Amino acid sequence: MQSDDIKRESFLSRIAKSGLAGIVLFLIVMCISLGIATKNFASLYNLEVILMSAMITTIVGLSQMVIIATGGMNLSVGAIGGLSAIMCGGAMELMGFPTAAAIIAGVMIGGICGLINGILITKLGGSGVTAFLITLAMSYGFQGITLGLTEANAFYNLNKGFESLGSTNFFGLPLLFYV
Repeated sequence: MQSDDIKRESFLSRIAKSGLAGIVLFLIVMCISLGIATKNFASLYNLEVILMSAMITTIVGLSQMVIIATGGMNLSVGAIGGLSAIMCGGAMELMGFPTAAAIIAGVMIGGICGLINGILITKLGGSGVTAFLITLAMSYGFQGITLGLTEANAFYNLNKGFESLGSTNFFGLPLLFYV
């Protein structure tokens, strides 16, 4: 049990003692400077765009955290995400899939790619170096498949329901925030 005499450190004093103090100070100075220098920096729209970017990075970072915690490294996350997105878009535009079915198809492709990586890593030793090299090689393979399927052309005729997922807000926050 803690006695009442022991004072808890405040949040700010813990940041000041940590290695984050310089980063936090730098971010505060940059936000103030940009807010003064540009009229649209402090806008609600800009905050939403920054939050969306941060949410995507956070989702990818959390998935990488699990892999790194187990002693591995996955360099093919971006390539798998790109291939999954292309498969989802292609399912809608080229094959006429409804939004939900196209999303499921994209997620399944991502799962299959992850399964391939997992099988190769397990069969070839499972060490951190093995995982690093296999996912690096598979990253190029998945990027090649994506480029081969799209011939570097984007999909533009996506379902309206799919497009609305990116702009849907619940309680004033984008849908991706809750993901």
